[in-house]
Amino acid sequence: MSTLSSETNIRIAETNSLPSKKSSRVLSPDLTMFQGDTVFDELLSEGKEILRQNPTITLHSMEVGMFNALQCLRQAKFGFEAHCIEPSPTNVKRIKRQFARSEEEQRKRVKFYPFAAGETSGIDVEFMSAGGTGDHVGSGEYNVWTMTKGDAVKYEKDTNTVSVKTVAIDDIISNKVQPTLDYSKESSVNSSREQPIDRLFMLKVDVQGFEPAVFSGLKDSIRNQKVDLIMTEFWPKGIDFMNDSMGPLHECKKPVEILKLMLDAGYSLYPLSIVAHPKAPDDGSQTRVMNCNRGFKFLPMNTLQEYCMSFYDFERKYRDGDGKVKGGDEVYEMGYWTDVLAVRSGLKLPGVSEVGKRLMSSLMRD
Repeated sequence: MSTLSSETNIRIAETNSLPSKKSSRVLSPDLTMFQGDTVFDELLSEGKEILRQNPTITLHSMEVGMFNALQCLRQAKFGFEAHCIEPSPTNVKRIKRQFARSEEEQRKRVKFYPFAAGETSGIDVEFMSAGGTGDHVGSGEYNVWTMTKGDAVKYEKDTNTVSVKTVAIDDIISNKVQPTLDYSKESSVNSSREQPIDRLFMLKVDVQGFEPAVFSGLKDSIRNQKVDLIMTEFWPKGIDFMNDSMGPLHECKKPVEILKLMLDAGYSLYPLSIVAHPKAPDDGSQTRVMNCNRGFKFLPMNTLQEYCMSFYDFERKYRDGDGKVKGGDEVYEMGYWTDVLAVRSGLKLPGVSEVGKRLMSSLMRD
């Protein structure tokens, strides 16, 4: 595969990714060369600068689906009041240990909720907890590598099947649900007064295909634009699989509903770099992914449905009828995914990072 090796190629990629005027696209290609972790960090830098310029204000951020405490603590380190949500009891134990080992100056800004984000609050749901990134709501076994589900009856007595409470993110943002752990109340270092949430500066959602449940409990906050920046994993095949929406009659319905909710509320949508599992076959789809991520080519962005279906096309275009790579024996079922950043209309960022500068330039053009 060819690589970018000259300033000329870089300039071409940047020019291609920055259209001179608003087009018929419903998604913007301006950030397709940035990975999710990079965007997350640079947006934290934008918030840190806002706090530096306005030392009397409070900025709230939220992470839904943690696995570990690292990004939650990073938000606190940048000065945010960090609201962090993780339902897996096995992961919760690890996260609490990490909080306990963290610096008190960071920890005092952490609010922790050991719940499963869903449409409503206070409902008991079954949860498969093995302590991995694939922990999920429900008692059945989900194998995302093969995209198959086990018999729920077989697993209902599994010792890893537990009951957890749900929480609607709307209820947290409206201060109807309080954190189970609020480290500001335990801190001896400049213990801050109670800081109710009036809005979120940034929300990060990564729940391995269960995003529809999270966004069902977030509709009011989105429609009222109470969140400035929303970054969510967009994994069409995984979302369809986890929500029993596989097959040509259902594909992309639920993934599109998530994006449409934000688009209809006036948010601008920015897909980030496309990702696949490291064991994805090295076929033509990988070349296409690389070209999209470098800004040489774009996925169709005129409709949400076309954009979503293009992730299925990565697999189907270069596979035979059995799902194997044409001419090879490898089977790959996990699909491809990205993160999508939604930006509230009228948002102003300081522009201290490359991502911040691009967003401000893009929003001004629109």
